[in-house]
Formats: sequence, C-alpha cells, structure tokens
Amino acid sequence: LVINPHPRPMGNEPITGSILLVDDDDAVRSFAAHALRKAGFVVHESINGQEALDVMTQLSGNIDVVISDVEMPEMDGPSMAAQILNRNPATKIIFMSGYTEEDLKVAHPELDFLFLEKPFENRRIIETVKQALTAK
Repeated sequence: LVINPHPRPMGNEPITGSILLVDDDDAVRSFAAHALRKAGFVVHESINGQEALDVMTQLSGNIDVVISDVEMPEMDGPSMAAQILNRNPATKIIFMSGYTEEDLKVAHPELDFLFLEKPFENRRIIETVKQALTAK
C-alpha cells in the first residue's frame, strides 16, 4: 500500500499547499505572496536562490511548489531549481519572468517547470499554482 502525502483534491475540496516564493524585487514578491495567502496557501519568501535553498533546508524540503524569478543576484532561478529538484524531485517549479517560456525551455531543457510571464494578475498566479499542485 502506497500512501500519497500530497493527494489530488476531489470535487470541490480546496487546493492548498506550501509555496516558496523567490524574487529579489520586493514589490513583485509582496504582490504575489499576498495573492497566494489570500487564496489559502502557506507562503514562505526568499530574496534570492541561496536564501531559498536555506529555507528549503530549514523546512526539511516540505515545500510543494517553488515560484521563482529567473534572473536574481547571487544565484539565478534555474540554478536554484536544479539543486532543489536534486534534493526533492517531487517539488513543482514555476518560473516567472519577462523572458519568454520558449527561451527558458531552450536554455534549460533539463528542467520541468510551469511558466508565468511578468507582469501577471492575481488570478493567473493562483491558477498556475493550482495547476502545479494537481499535476501528476
């Protein structure tokens, strides 16, 4: 018997999860964190990739979705995501960027991720997180 620690919601059950939001832009991070918390998600915030890795360690990897900017000082989003996935392969990754999704997929074909183009609306980030949480 295998028990899934992250079961898929059935019917009208709310979709919840633990989110790590990583962006060096305070305004973007604050806007996104507020929208996600209002939608019922637990949100942890980091200002760069290295801090995000530290948060993941502190939380013993108990993060369902990492939402990250692509370009950040110290460590970029794809480098951080590769390390997170190496430690916790079940973690879902969402990149948010002004770059195109196709450019990111070409530059990092080894990464499996969803994509949010900046700027985005509250509704869009919430929909993308729900998509990540309900994906197999």
